Amino acid sequence: MDESAGTRSRRVEAAEAEVCGPDVEIGRCTCREAVTRAFHGMLVSGAPPAVALDVASRIYRHHHPQANFHTAYVTVEAWLSPGQLH
Repeated sequence: MDESAGTRSRRVEAAEAEVCGPDVEIGRCTCREAVTRAFHGMLVSGAPPAVALDVASRIYRHHHPQANFHTAYVTVEAWLSPGQLH
């Protein structure tokens, strides 16, 4: 039985989101280096941490346009704060 293009597309998007989620090991996500580099670059240039986090989240969403705003923030924050967040 042939699956619809919409179902297949949602499955592919879900698989991509899993590859670069907050609990994924460092080497498995190709955008993680760009995200962390953007964050640290913003901090070095004098940007407040909240602005740097926003920029890093935008970089994540550039690589994963299917990710919503909340998912991007949670993932990026987990990558940048490997310990307990709250």
